Amino acid sequence: MTTVENVLLQRDGPVAILTLNRPAVKNAVDLATMEDLATHVETLRGDAQVRAVIFSAQGGEAFCSGGDLKAFQALTRWEDAYAMSTRMQRALHALETLPVPVLGVLNGYAMGGGCEAFLATDVRIVEDHAYLSFKQLQMGVSLGWGGAARLARDVGGRNALKLVLMGEKLGPQQARDLGLADEVVARGTGLDRARVLALRFAQLPPLAVAALKRMTRQEDHARVHQEASVFASTWASRDHQEAVAAFFEKRDPVWEGR
Repeated sequence: MTTVENVLLQRDGPVAILTLNRPAVKNAVDLATMEDLATHVETLRGDAQVRAVIFSAQGGEAFCSGGDLKAFQALTRWEDAYAMSTRMQRALHALETLPVPVLGVLNGYAMGGGCEAFLATDVRIVEDHAYLSFKQLQMGVSLGWGGAARLARDVGGRNALKLVLMGEKLGPQQARDLGLADEVVARGTGLDRARVLALRFAQLPPLAVAALKRMTRQEDHARVHQEASVFASTWASRDHQEAVAAFFEKRDPVWEGR
């Protein structure tokens, strides 16, 4: 096992397993985690022996609680927020465009950016205790890690808008009904199920699999670029600053609309 503090990379024959490894902070993502993820993905891209990748998280309670608010408190300028947004977009784009199937295992809740990370996978397995919650608006920001484009692609623009406006918990069956998940399994069994599928996919012809992914995972780069710009504007807003303060002070935010 190769260990980088925030992300683990393990090889199991033709299957590689990427694991978010910050359970003490609910696997929240900071800049170092983004860099570690991108580094590991590029390692996998250069390994012809890897035929499938599993993306999951340590801890069992949270898959990913989104961006690390404490770590990002210093990011107050538009330029800082834009750089952070595009850094995670690049990492998730690299993951999604690997020439092999990428299986996501939601073995705990995903909130905000955690949902965006999960949407960068090809085949999605959700354990029966897990849920998704697009909470970005409640923090005074828009989606910024490529999730708006992926969510609209998966469920349609109107449904995507509704899901983010509501910000409610989406249970496993709801996620499956909407097309955001492929299978629902019992708690603690998601990784085992992913391994079974990954080994099955690893037997497929790699050249054809890579070609299929190129055809089905094309990304609207202009739209994703716009997403980062819009996200940066909302991140640098007074409303986002108020949302962060309210979060740490455990109170409701007071929006100013600026």
